[in-house]
Amino acid sequence: MTQFYDERLARREFMYQKKRFVLTTVGICVGAAFLLAVLVQCHVFGIAAPKTPEIDPNYGVQAPCPTKNKDENKATYIDNRAVPIRVLNGTKFRGFARAVGEGLRNRGFNLIEVGNSEKKCKTHNNLLW
Repeated sequence: MTQFYDERLARREFMYQKKRFVLTTVGICVGAAFLLAVLVQCHVFGIAAPKTPEIDPNYGVQAPCPTKNKDENKATYIDNRAVPIRVLNGTKFRGFARAVGEGLRNRGFNLIEVGNSEKKCKTHNNLLW
């Protein structure tokens, strides 16, 4: 007795298995690529890690002032009143130049001018293809 064999059902089953294999393989590759991208983004293996400076910057650390000049004499400083300063605001916000000017005036500097700059800061956008 012969068994029921339909070529169309066999072909359908074969194509289903082939499609399942291809989609599973593609899914695994995409998942692995995503996992690798996350690991690189988080700098897990040191790949694409930002460079750290060899010398630590001294932001916020007050450096000691020099007490002697080249001739081993006590260093002389210029008087604040002898330094002419012009403070101009080049931003779109108002009051920056006045605030800085008041701070410098309180410290005894000679302010020549405090105001807005005629030239405004321009933002340049360059698109490179």
